[in-house]
Amino acid sequence: MLSYKKYFVSFLLCILTATLAGAQGRAAGRAAALGRFPKGVSKALENRVIRTYHTSLQAQQDVLLPVEFIAAVYRDMFPQLRANWKELYPDVLFLSNAKQATNYFLARNNRDALTFLTANQKRIEEINRRLDDLKSGRKSIEKGEEINWIISQIPKETSCLLLGEYHDVDDIRLNIAKLLTTLREQNPKRPIVLLTEFLPERSIFGRNTLGTYKNLIPVWLAADQAKILVLGLEPNFVLNNHSSRPLDPKFPISKDAETSIWASYEGLRVRNNYWATFINGLRQTMPKVHPELSDALFIVYAGDGHTAYHEPYSLPSLLPDEKIFSVAFYPTYDETKDGLYRIYETSDFDRATQNFFTHERTVQFKDPELAKLAGFNIRLKVEPIHKIEVDINISRKK
Repeated sequence: MLSYKKYFVSFLLCILTATLAGAQGRAAGRAAALGRFPKGVSKALENRVIRTYHTSLQAQQDVLLPVEFIAAVYRDMFPQLRANWKELYPDVLFLSNAKQATNYFLARNNRDALTFLTANQKRIEEINRRLDDLKSGRKSIEKGEEINWIISQIPKETSCLLLGEYHDVDDIRLNIAKLLTTLREQNPKRPIVLLTEFLPERSIFGRNTLGTYKNLIPVWLAADQAKILVLGLEPNFVLNNHSSRPLDPKFPISKDAETSIWASYEGLRVRNNYWATFINGLRQTMPKVHPELSDALFIVYAGDGHTAYHEPYSLPSLLPDEKIFSVAFYPTYDETKDGLYRIYETSDFDRATQNFFTHERTVQFKDPELAKLAGFNIRLKVEPIHKIEVDINISRKK
């Protein structure tokens, strides 16, 4: 078994060097561009936010879509973007300060909310038109065998496995850990790299970072024991700007009291673009530095808003050279929960099919068109796991 952590340090530094060089070039371009733009940039951006907000909000009020399909639109952001704002829009050269970057973010998001309103309508109509075809995706898998079955369905040519989760469900994370352990057992020699939303960009998970995202410890330990390298994806401009907005009571687009701006259309776009740049760079660099790792399986573990095929700016659309297989993990439907919480523990595929698939534990679509409509190749609604065999002794000899 290769010592992945040793090998990866060198080409991670290569990628970082290239990123910094690009940033320096863009900074010079930004300074030149600012001299060509009028001083009214700030006012123009403020006006654009207000105009796009009202236009998108009115369109969403007029459209006949269930409330849970309504996208977030914003007039302002609290607090505004501050740290690392230049990393957010390195190629938008006329932005000269954090306030302008904030308003640019809001206006882009509001415009996309309007643009994708029609796309959402068309997808729901197509799902209902092809409901009979989609019904063939229901699978009956023996309880306890779901993870083995999922791994057996992953095509051998897959180069990038996407694991999309409904956040903050311990049973889902235990299933993810079980999948990593089983995948390694069945592929003892293939290099595997786990890239995740749940660690800061370019950080390499190690025993000294075990406390990061503590509720993910079973996943980290399973990867560590399976000798799977874990690399972080989440950029600093997200981690250092915890901006959110209170929900509009007319459009409760989240089960929480507030919605993070990073879960908005624009938030997902800039994050997915950032992740994809890193993943594509990693794939290109690996064969040059260590040819023996050129066939590594990349596993991207994140929220299913990043991994679903149908989402605007989804990761699959940004990784064209990868052979992708997408698996979504959701909790078992719980009818005892409050209505709004219960709605959001169903996937948007359930809601688009008028909850036809809500009680289906395993669903699979081999037809690429049906998978794109649903958002995944396989979806598992996890059964509760009260214990998983994960060795918590992390002082294992190297």
